[in-house]
Amino acid sequence: MSDTNEPRVQYAPRRTPRRRRWLPYLNLILLVVFAIGFSTLNRRVGQEEATKQRLTAQLGATQQNISELENVSARRLETIRDEAARMRADADQHVASYASRVDAVLLRLASLESGNRKNRAKAVAALRSELATLQKELQTQLATRSQKRPTQREVFCNFEQKHGKGIVLIYTEFDYERRISGRIIDTKTVTGWGSGFFASNDGHIVTNKHVVEPWKFDSDLAAMEALGEILIRRDSIRIGCWPAGTQFLNEDGSPRWNTGFNNHQTRNLRIFALAGDAMTEHTLEIGTNGTQYKTHGLNDNDLAVLKVKGTKIRSLPLDTSRPLTKLDPIMVVGFPRGKNGLERGAAISSATIGCVRKVENTIHVTASIIPGNSGGPLIGPKGEVVGIVTRIYSETLGICIKLQHALDLIDQGRAARKAVIAANAR
Repeated sequence: MSDTNEPRVQYAPRRTPRRRRWLPYLNLILLVVFAIGFSTLNRRVGQEEATKQRLTAQLGATQQNISELENVSARRLETIRDEAARMRADADQHVASYASRVDAVLLRLASLESGNRKNRAKAVAALRSELATLQKELQTQLATRSQKRPTQREVFCNFEQKHGKGIVLIYTEFDYERRISGRIIDTKTVTGWGSGFFASNDGHIVTNKHVVEPWKFDSDLAAMEALGEILIRRDSIRIGCWPAGTQFLNEDGSPRWNTGFNNHQTRNLRIFALAGDAMTEHTLEIGTNGTQYKTHGLNDNDLAVLKVKGTKIRSLPLDTSRPLTKLDPIMVVGFPRGKNGLERGAAISSATIGCVRKVENTIHVTASIIPGNSGGPLIGPKGEVVGIVTRIYSETLGICIKLQHALDLIDQGRAARKAVIAANAR
């Protein structure tokens, strides 16, 4: 038991050192600072992410714009190229500048593929502006030109009015002797009609070889001659030609030899050059061994050039610069059916229009071609001669020889003529 009177011992409270009193505040401050820093970092990360997404979106939009520009530009540039090609064909002075500007745009488009992405947006904007300006200028120019450009019908009608007299009607006849056992029974005359045209101001007339040497292409005559039944008198060929618009028949229906040109009365016409023969051998199944005969092939060698003198000649306009393509409009001019297709004995030419079926070694056309058209000119879209009518497989499938073959033949004839003159001068 304890003594209650025993004095109690009291303990004073323990004091916290001053340097530890502010520690909780320090932790609070650090926590606030950390929260602020973390918030700032999150905000910056969010901003960076947003910026990244925005840049990605801009890059995607730029790439899409480039793709759209390339697609649109391809179509526009194709149109521009087509129009530029037509302008070049018409010798327009503005084409060179447009073509160079188009080429510059193409080069810049190509450079976009390998350029820096950061610079693409500016380049695309510049190209769009330049293409829009170029297209607007071209549309204005083309609208102006389309008002002045004649229709295709007007081009062909203009050719007929200006150059119709450069087309000629050609008449040929030759004799052959009928024989039995080598004895001459009688003599027959073969006649034919064709067309031609003046291809130079020197009086060169282009036509077909089968018009001036028809026996080479006639299988019946060739076979009969091979059998000894006839003898073709090749030196009896009589050729006459009359420019369109002139009178070529007498009242009795016979050729008017004293007008136009011919090789046997007025003698102001001669054969100037013939393409080389391209003969094909055939067998006539008669007898044990058969009979061999030859006919001329239907090819580019079916060409002849005549030469006239004694009058002022005006050549038809010729074009070998622009190759024909499918569906190009064309016109055929000549004398179908010869004198049977004419009235009042005047050489009035007949024209028909169509288009190009295809172009290979020869030109296939849809224009109606009838016997008598042979040797006439084929007129192209510009109203110039581009070929020579030659043969048909039907009245809507005509075959024409390219003009260049005839021009080469004229050059060969001139060279041969010069060689003969030089040889005689020695």
